[in-house]
Amino acid sequence: MTSETKQPASGDVDDIHLYETLLQNVIRKNYSNNNLKVKVVKVQDVVPVGDNYLSCLLRLFIEVSSDDMPLQKNSFILKIFPKGEMMKKFIEEDGIFRKEITMYKEILPKINRIAASILNGETFVAEFFDTGEDHLLVMEDLKIGGYKMANRQVGLDTDHCKIAIKALARFHCISMAMTEDDPSLFDMLPEAKELKERVRDMNKMCFDLYEELSQVVESWPGFERFGSKLREVRLTVAENVERCKDRNNTAIAVLNHGDFWPNNMLFKYSEDTGRVESIKFVDFQMSHFGSPAADLHYFLVSSPSAQIRADGTDALVEEYHSEFCRVSDLLGCKTRLSLEWLKEEMKNKLFYALHVSCFLLHLFVAEREDAPDFSQLTEEDLTKGQKSVFMKSFNGAKFKAILQKLLLKFEKEGLL
Repeated sequence: MTSETKQPASGDVDDIHLYETLLQNVIRKNYSNNNLKVKVVKVQDVVPVGDNYLSCLLRLFIEVSSDDMPLQKNSFILKIFPKGEMMKKFIEEDGIFRKEITMYKEILPKINRIAASILNGETFVAEFFDTGEDHLLVMEDLKIGGYKMANRQVGLDTDHCKIAIKALARFHCISMAMTEDDPSLFDMLPEAKELKERVRDMNKMCFDLYEELSQVVESWPGFERFGSKLREVRLTVAENVERCKDRNNTAIAVLNHGDFWPNNMLFKYSEDTGRVESIKFVDFQMSHFGSPAADLHYFLVSSPSAQIRADGTDALVEEYHSEFCRVSDLLGCKTRLSLEWLKEEMKNKLFYALHVSCFLLHLFVAEREDAPDFSQLTEEDLTKGQKSVFMKSFNGAKFKAILQKLLLKFEKEGLL
């Protein structure tokens, strides 16, 4: 955070002038016109409590005027630190805003340019407006272009899943092609902590959460044995997660989105048929360079509807592979991705799916009234048990139904 500006807090009246100054600077720079004046006429939360955890998203409705042009209306998305001192501290220490800004400034424009050149103008992300700040982001409002979020609680149907996983394949393949030209390209992604420190902090964070989940799971008839199994997993959870993400522990490495679930996808629909036809990605705070299996497991645990889970997700992995190979041919990549290697890689990295299932899935599928309010989270909640924060989401009916099937799968695969 620079010394000239302070961190915006919300849509409160006291912050309106700060927003106006910020957007006026952005718009004057973008249009090369220092006579433009900006007035913020409305501030709106983009998502409700329970749908966003590591930031606060505001939609700013503005009017732009000057002496030599008629009044124009527009809207932008402002992404700022989340409310709550504990979450702000976590965000600052982990440097995830700095990572996302690096993504939007240095990496995503390159990926967008390549995509547009070979995929009939397709791009993956909203336009980013550089403010020179390291604690906030200003972005294009994709809602203006007809993009909207799917229902995370229902999950994605077949059409949405295919659109999403094929776009992910294109994103991954383009990033792989970029590293064939510049192997050190993604070294610029900042890591605020050394590996040993990350492992220590993750183990500390996971220990009580896995204990609470163990208590919930062993209360389910027929699943009593999984309590002790999950307690054993928690002892080395961070080491295993880092192993799955390690760029040096995979033959084929790609840029992972890192948080690929329905709330970080925006879909556009045909005006004629109503069917989904395109997708944009948002939120690159957790991006990392490593095995494609990490993003795939994250998506397959977090996103499909109950029907797709029941039918199996092998067909989606095959869709991913086919699209990856198609784009690889367009780009003339030297590295080839075989379906056999991909399936074996996903098997080797299956622990990542287990961790997402235990650590995050309850948040992804929670009813709004059961979702924890992270703005109220304190460090005491993390060090003295989290029953007041996560008990409702752990006991959600949908989470229970999904996790029971996943636990049986992980047991069959020898993970538990």
